[in-house]
Amino acid sequence: MKSTKAEWVVLANRTQNEWRAVGGNLTATNGKLIFKPNIIDRNLGGDFLELRLDEIASIGKCKKEIAIKHLFSGGLRDRLSIQLRNGKEELFVVNNLETVIAELSRMISS
Repeated sequence: MKSTKAEWVVLANRTQNEWRAVGGNLTATNGKLIFKPNIIDRNLGGDFLELRLDEIASIGKCKKEIAIKHLFSGGLRDRLSIQLRNGKEELFVVNNLETVIAELSRMISS
């Protein structure tokens, strides 16, 4: 991954699949949104994610769902929902969710 100047960085856990959330950083830079797993999760199979901002259809909130299947995927908390133009959804657990939603919404609309 090419090193670029970050405009915005937040700690996040990305829901990688129904049974797993991966810890790392969510960074907005140069028209992209990048998730980089921390070293521990990267060594345990945590995936990188890189999206162009123009791939994002909408930013919102995925309400928590109390269920055993969400115990390790972050679903016990409200999550940042990033809806992509291809129909896929990416989910992240972040602190200050409403602030993150507002900031990312501002970025994709500019």
